[in-house]
Amino acid sequence: MRCTTLALAATLATWCAMGAHHRPACRFAPDYTSEQIWSDEAVAKAFLDAHAAWEYDFVNGLGVDPLTQLTYDGHRLDFETGEPLGLPHLFSAPSKESVHVGLLARYLADQAAPEAAPRGNRSQAVFASVSAALATLGTKADSIERFNAEFPGFGGFLPWFAFRNETVDGANVTRVSPISPGWDNRVPALDNGEMFWSAFAVAHVLAEHHPTATTPSGRPLAAAWTTIWQRMVNNSVTVFYAGNGSVRCVTRLSNQSAPVAANTYASDGGCTLDDPYEGELFVDMMTLLVPDALLPAADKALIWERKRGMLQAANLTVADRGAIRNITVQRGFWFSAHEQWKYMLMPYRQSAVNWRVFRNGEAARTWYASVGGRVAGGAAASHAEQPSPGMWASVTSPVTSNADNFDYFSACGIAPVAFQPVQHDDVVTPYSSFPLLLLDDQRAGAAWLHRMILARKGQNRFGTTESLNVTGRGVGSLTTWDSKGTTLLASVGGISDLTARYLGGAAVARFLAQIDEAWTRVFPEAVLPGADLSPQPPAAFVPEYLADYTTCDRASN
Repeated sequence: MRCTTLALAATLATWCAMGAHHRPACRFAPDYTSEQIWSDEAVAKAFLDAHAAWEYDFVNGLGVDPLTQLTYDGHRLDFETGEPLGLPHLFSAPSKESVHVGLLARYLADQAAPEAAPRGNRSQAVFASVSAALATLGTKADSIERFNAEFPGFGGFLPWFAFRNETVDGANVTRVSPISPGWDNRVPALDNGEMFWSAFAVAHVLAEHHPTATTPSGRPLAAAWTTIWQRMVNNSVTVFYAGNGSVRCVTRLSNQSAPVAANTYASDGGCTLDDPYEGELFVDMMTLLVPDALLPAADKALIWERKRGMLQAANLTVADRGAIRNITVQRGFWFSAHEQWKYMLMPYRQSAVNWRVFRNGEAARTWYASVGGRVAGGAAASHAEQPSPGMWASVTSPVTSNADNFDYFSACGIAPVAFQPVQHDDVVTPYSSFPLLLLDDQRAGAAWLHRMILARKGQNRFGTTESLNVTGRGVGSLTTWDSKGTTLLASVGGISDLTARYLGGAAVARFLAQIDEAWTRVFPEAVLPGADLSPQPPAAFVPEYLADYTTCDRASN
């Protein structure tokens, strides 16, 4: 059913007339209803276009260090005004680079071939121009190269890193170094796997469409990014492979200043990268791109064998029109939306069995949050509302004032289909919608995103806000790449089509053969239980106890 209200028609007409680098009023969510978005593809598109346009100032300003063009983890917002409060988080990680570089790759590919751009070339609203995007990538590549030259022991991988402003010969410079203490001699595989595929994609986009572009230091830009991803491939076995099919979650190195050949690498703790979630991106890189001379085929097969234990089926039991039904899904760690990161970057959707499981999982996420989702065995972990006004992902906690300290809530998800206990299902986050936005039809993802940012303080002048308490009493007054960048990258189409194209047919065939084998072992059914159950729309609202940010309220519009 198409919406025909005059107010909405005026909103759509105004937005369409504005063009790519204009945007509606900051507090635009109340101009729509979730029901309109759910039922009308044109309305959903207009809403997502507006969302993308309002992320611009974070992607190009608040979320990025101006001298290095590396990402800041995030920035706190004043609880009343929504203005940046204090300094940004003067630290970051390769996972944040993953979404920033992925957005840049998507934008440059879309601008080079707008007729082939997914999602109506929505990415054009995210950056000012091709030249600006190239400049960002050039400065970023030089910054990464300086880090690698100063800290060669990390082997081209990035730890969690910190920013420190210095004055050198009268000029302001930003020095990037490992966070100390904590990451002086440690480096994570998971985050680097996320960054790797974005670097891989952007290097190939640059080589194809901008072969003459250079970095500020004068290096060819495509070659600079090719060096970044190839160095990671070449050193991945030495730095992260423990032998016998085990990939280290975190590696401890002996000397950050010594080259790889002069270093020793060992596991930091007993964790191995055996998950079927976002950590799999690193395994994809090692088993697809590392030559057999460095990692024999037998070892590659053993890596996948060791991952089998974590790939399990689980059933979410729901009530469908009086009948009790099961939706078969892949068991999550917490069943946090964060665990679906890999679908933005790699062509899992080309595996029929994997995509069946993915679709079921995202439908289940909406069912659990909606009317029929909690029946026997599915009680809330934290006295959460049922139905819930939003969905769940690992996220920074809500606060109630500027005096409150943030916490990080990892254990957010869906308890009945999770390995680990869920502790915070009373906290929802807009970015829990990003996997739904990867579906061909984005209306469900857009409707759930809308319902969450419709809450008071759900929007700020840098776009969406971090998290919300379902009671309406608290909000994560913060902007981060994890929350904002994932939603945006999924909305504009992700980059899985780019990685598939640049991997080439033979590598993609090997990838799909491995994924098909692994998922068919656990999900042999041609039709999964619950496959006929479509995603459910939001059925609750966050109570309106708070006021909107004064810089992004209906009055400021």
